[in-house]
Amino acid sequence: REVVELLGVKEDRVRVVYLGPGHGFEPVAEDGVLERLGVRRPFVAAVGRGYPHKNVAGLLRALVPLRKAVPGVQLVLVGDPYRAGGGLARLAGELGVGDSLVWTGFLPTADLNALYSAAVFAFPSLAEGFGLPVLEAMACGAPVVAANRAAVPEVVGDAGVLVDPESPTALADALSRVLTDATLREELRAKGFRRVKQFTWEKCAAETLAVYREVC
Repeated sequence: REVVELLGVKEDRVRVVYLGPGHGFEPVAEDGVLERLGVRRPFVAAVGRGYPHKNVAGLLRALVPLRKAVPGVQLVLVGDPYRAGGGLARLAGELGVGDSLVWTGFLPTADLNALYSAAVFAFPSLAEGFGLPVLEAMACGAPVVAANRAAVPEVVGDAGVLVDPESPTALADALSRVLTDATLREELRAKGFRRVKQFTWEKCAAETLAVYREVC
């Protein structure tokens, strides 16, 4: 849509090819990984670098009302804080939520699988070209709460809860609902497993090859 609107390319010249989550993501038992990382249930996991558009700050602000709705909840941030690290740490201090945060840095796939498999996954990005962590989380059985912006709804489909990422209240309400409603979690888990099967790197390769053949 943006290629058509901003660059003036005719719509019939655009082909959309989706990415896949990779083969290394699947539900696993956590087998002590949570304890080693200092994570306790219930918790929300978010994966990504601390770029502004990833909206980690919005997630920190949502943690304030979320802690009131779900006492003892933790927010687990996976990835490199990048240049925003200092600012995010200061914001957490100002909000008084530092004791509910776990910063893991980058994790090996085995640990990430264990985390995804036990988590409610949050993806509050303000802008996203695709959103691979959403598919990784679904492949591991994590219920997904994600932003209703950019490409994210196109990836999530009906397999997650979509919210306004700029509203801490809306984000907290959605996360609270998923954390406290076992039926909803199981429903999203089942939908996620079905949804992620529609995205594979084999399909991506085949459709890319089809575009090359069409052009030639």
